[in-house]
Amino acid sequence: MRIRRALPEDLDAVGEVTVAAYAEFSDDDTDDYVHHLRDAATRDREAELWVATPDDSEEILGTVTITPEGSPW
Repeated sequence: MRIRRALPEDLDAVGEVTVAAYAEFSDDDTDDYVHHLRDAATRDREAELWVATPDDSEEILGTVTITPEGSPW
């Protein structure tokens, strides 16, 4: 497994992985919080977005957001 900073081409998959991780806590796909979770591009701009991938592919297995003090994330 590799851990690295998210790349622009990862952001759609990061958003979907994040939404899937929180699915049991949201009412449905139109929930405002789901939209917020799916917005990986903004999260990447406002914090540090990291991803885990297999050694042999770029599939996104999981993500971590490291937030600076005062971050909206």
